[in-house]
Amino acid sequence: MARVDIFKRIKDDVFIENRIQLYRLHYNYLKTCLKHPKEFSVNKSHYTNWKLDKVKSLTFDRWWSSIGNNLFGRKLKSIKRIRTSSVSQKDNAVVLQIPSDNPVEYSIEKIRDILQSIQPEEKDQRNHYVKLEIYLETWKLKRSNLKLRDIRMELVKRRRKLIEKRKGRSLAMAEWQTDKFLKFDPKKQLGKSYAEQQAYKSLERQISRYRLNADKILNNVCKGQFPGLYSSS
Repeated sequence: MARVDIFKRIKDDVFIENRIQLYRLHYNYLKTCLKHPKEFSVNKSHYTNWKLDKVKSLTFDRWWSSIGNNLFGRKLKSIKRIRTSSVSQKDNAVVLQIPSDNPVEYSIEKIRDILQSIQPEEKDQRNHYVKLEIYLETWKLKRSNLKLRDIRMELVKRRRKLIEKRKGRSLAMAEWQTDKFLKFDPKKQLGKSYAEQQAYKSLERQISRYRLNADKILNNVCKGQFPGLYSSS
């Protein structure tokens, strides 16, 4: 995990276990459920400390600064110098012998190697987060009276914005993938040929699949699960 990413998730010795984008997505899905009570019944027992009235009214950033950061943050344990030759190893602690005459930078690098070797590696989920965001955006757009090709254009715009934020960080979010995303040229006049009709039907199926994925995730969120099990392709 990049050092910059870690320090972005630490403030006043409080550490956020997951990338903040995961909490933002969960929040946005939950907020959508709360906005549509006729369609979704949220089990509030799973969100007792979320202050759901605030979720309804606040942006994620405001909610996070006043509620979320304290709710999901973990206070980090302090690092101590132990002045004894007899050390009993405690849970979640590693005893190291560090020569005091080594260059500081060298020792820090070796300590980092040791700690990374015993901690589970965190997978980069940013590509997955993009998909989750696109699913929810599709769900919202499908509720409008937009034509299919207009929905496609809005989704491509949204994906491009997400890629610009994360440019260069992941091959799977490269520009060429966005060009192939939701394969259908909205500027092209829809003809009556078999190939053109099939392309349109393929687009329709893909958008319907995204909406269905969002629907399943929204129902999972009602049960306190995020994203939970859903069919993704």
